[in-house]
Amino acid sequence: TLAASGLEGSGRREMPEEVVQLFSVLRKETLTRLQDFSPSQLYGVIWAYSTAGLLDEEMLGTIEQRLRDVANEMDGQHPTTQPTLPPTEVSPTQPHVLLDLPDVAVLYKPPHWIVNPPSSVLEQTQQDEAA
Repeated sequence: TLAASGLEGSGRREMPEEVVQLFSVLRKETLTRLQDFSPSQLYGVIWAYSTAGLLDEEMLGTIEQRLRDVANEMDGQHPTTQPTLPPTEVSPTQPHVLLDLPDVAVLYKPPHWIVNPPSSVLEQTQQDEAA
């Protein structure tokens, strides 16, 4: 919604009637050709209508849906693949590394094991929660 997006009520200025009419004509044309717009162009449309104080729920919702459709299309072009793990002989009662990539590591934590972060981490978490 407009309120949730922070685009509502941004101090709509009085626009000359000709400008409002122009935006209205462009709105109709834009909504019929959304499939021709790139994501950055769609964000530009949102910005322009928001800045003019003429962005409505229908237009925002329609553009948001188009952006979701584009994202889904792009995701389909680049399917994720999971790396195959080498077979290992590990004990299900001991923690071990399941996956080690440059930017992420996945660890196996056996059931009933308790992870205790250092006290400095606990203190920072408590401070963050209190704020």
